[in-house]
Amino acid sequence: MALENPDAAGMNAGLILDRFRINGDVIIHVRHDMSPGGEIHNYVKPQQGELVITKNQVNAFSGTELLSTLEGNGIEQLIICGMQTHLCVEAAVRAAHDFKFKCILVTDACATKALQYKENIISAKYVHYSTLSTLEGHYATLITTDELLKNFEQYVPR
Repeated sequence: MALENPDAAGMNAGLILDRFRINGDVIIHVRHDMSPGGEIHNYVKPQQGELVITKNQVNAFSGTELLSTLEGNGIEQLIICGMQTHLCVEAAVRAAHDFKFKCILVTDACATKALQYKENIISAKYVHYSTLSTLEGHYATLITTDELLKNFEQYVPR
């Protein structure tokens, strides 16, 4: 499952994670229980005390303690990024929205891959953009890493 530009997306996710750590905000990592591919990359490696939720489904809420953890911490808004835009990220955003969380999706801190439908190849770029376009406005606010970091207090109010 080779993703397109995962390093750039991972580095952006790491920048976001660093900012949340500085602020002492709640951080939850979600990993897919699969091998290979379920390891958390060094760019976003959990630190002591950060919760890691392991999932077996595409949807991070399905069969995990994610919802109860968020509710238990009084969280109403999520900043979401990760791999793969068209699967796990999209499923998390849609489910979170359905659970009434305000979702902010960081578009350049996500990556995906090319897909094939019958004889048609859809480039990773268009898979990514198509997914983002279905989420924008309906399920999430879409921003870039730079927008989030430059306007952090606006997106992560105290």
